[in-house]
Amino acid sequence: MPVPEIEFSEKFGKYYLKFKFYGKLKKDEAAEAIKIWDEYFLKNKNRKIIIIWHCLEMTGYEKGAREIWQKTLKKMSNKIEGIWVITNSSVIRMGASLISLFAAYPIKIVSTEDEIYDNIKNNKMVE
Repeated sequence: MPVPEIEFSEKFGKYYLKFKFYGKLKKDEAAEAIKIWDEYFLKNKNRKIIIIWHCLEMTGYEKGAREIWQKTLKKMSNKIEGIWVITNSSVIRMGASLISLFAAYPIKIVSTEDEIYDNIKNNKMVE
């Protein structure tokens, strides 16, 4: 199983790609996850997707992991409808804020996955 765990789903007429992180994300793990991410986008060319980064069990990340994640976001920005980060960590929040500088849209941070779906159900998507 790749680290992070990756799950594809559909709810409320939207498509989601959720990454669930554990421990410290290493550069090689990020690269493997991005390959799967890339394959999903290739198979779903005409579909915008909502990205979820579930980081409640994440303790941090290597600089190289963040850098390749940023490059991927930039490359795939036209296929992403929005990004949500689930975390209670100030370190992860800071990293998400840094990554959002390279994204074409804001990254919303919440404490639970249910908050994401409540917002989407009530049409409060990423602005």
